[in-house]
Amino acid sequence: MSVQGSLQIVCAKSFMEIKIRHLWIIILISCGARFTDGESVIVRETETARFRWQVPRGTSVTAMYVLNPNGTGVLLANTANRHLVLPSHFSGNLSAGLVSFDMNNVSRSDAGTYTCGNGGLSDIIPNCGQTLVVLGEPTKPVISLQSTPVVGRNVTMTCSSTSTTLPADHGLTFTYTWKIDGVNINSPGGASLTVLVESHDPQDITCHVTEDEGLGGDSDVLMITPDYPPYNASISSTSVQVKEADVVPQVTCVSTCRPACSYSWKQGSQTVVTGQVLSLGAAIRTMAGSYVCTATNTYGITQSPAVSLDVQYKPSAVLMANGQSNAAGVDERGSVVLSCAVDSNPFSSISIMNGTIRLNHVTEAATASFNWTGADCLDGGVYTCLARNIVGEMTASVTVNIKCRYLDETLKVSGLITKIFTHLLIYSTATYATWK
Repeated sequence: MSVQGSLQIVCAKSFMEIKIRHLWIIILISCGARFTDGESVIVRETETARFRWQVPRGTSVTAMYVLNPNGTGVLLANTANRHLVLPSHFSGNLSAGLVSFDMNNVSRSDAGTYTCGNGGLSDIIPNCGQTLVVLGEPTKPVISLQSTPVVGRNVTMTCSSTSTTLPADHGLTFTYTWKIDGVNINSPGGASLTVLVESHDPQDITCHVTEDEGLGGDSDVLMITPDYPPYNASISSTSVQVKEADVVPQVTCVSTCRPACSYSWKQGSQTVVTGQVLSLGAAIRTMAGSYVCTATNTYGITQSPAVSLDVQYKPSAVLMANGQSNAAGVDERGSVVLSCAVDSNPFSSISIMNGTIRLNHVTEAATASFNWTGADCLDGGVYTCLARNIVGEMTASVTVNIKCRYLDETLKVSGLITKIFTHLLIYSTATYATWK
């Protein structure tokens, strides 16, 4: 540090000109020095600090010292305007009460308050002096998150930096500039930034700290990867077809979520599988229906489209005659109704047969029937139903018994003849025994 001065301040004309503050500042800056009347003098290291202050009115001064922050006198002048330089140059006009001097090549150790001493180093003139503030580079800003960023919610970030400017009580403030993905973000909170997280994608966050006179720095890039509820749940297949007893093909559910999702599968309101893969094992017909995957994490749930399970099985059939499933008696000339009910998937082709004669045939059906009136004795016998689909086939039968009136009469006559013959045989046997 070196101190120099003259009766005429470099770039300045007189004390009265300081009153034109804005113009005076422009002149000083153009001269490469910092100047503030009665306030702090703010410079960077190696720059020139320009001090200027008015001795308080009513103060009787015959000799005045300028004391550095350590209390050591560095400059001296008296009313005769004779100058002593301790240890460097000083200029002052005590008759006008104006003190002015320059300090070249400022270092951080020069920071502090420079005061006035009257007649002795211990005799300090109140309110006379200025503070030299030496700017330092703020520490590298660090961004911290106050909570986990979640899509659809606000998140608050804080930018922290420490001033290295001296003295510590300099009173300068930080200005904060935030950027998200390179775009400036207005932050009324200064060191804190609260934003709504709207994107599922990671974002680059930076903050820049600037101290009062323009010194500052950027933080490292903070990459925030937000959490979010599940969305876009999809399944590997929406339709599964399997034959009964075969293994059901597996279906996988995937959802976009952070943190990772847990999965479950439901048929209706019943949970049937816990996990990402719908695995049902060997198919049985009661498994048929719709299954929905639910993806869940801390922040919510979502459901996939439904998968339809079609379990195919061969027919089972029941053939009935006049409502009877095993055998039915029908009066001669009565009505006969044959009905075949088939349970199968897919539907079956159904034939009602009398021996090798096809009485009726339908396709892709669950029932078939055949009926007639005026049954005769020749209509009696065993009738069958043949049901067939792509899985297999099944037959069912029913016996139809016709009660024939002609046959009944014949039986009656035959019985009578038998009785007569029996009686004659008995009589003949008895007569022969007697004769003999």
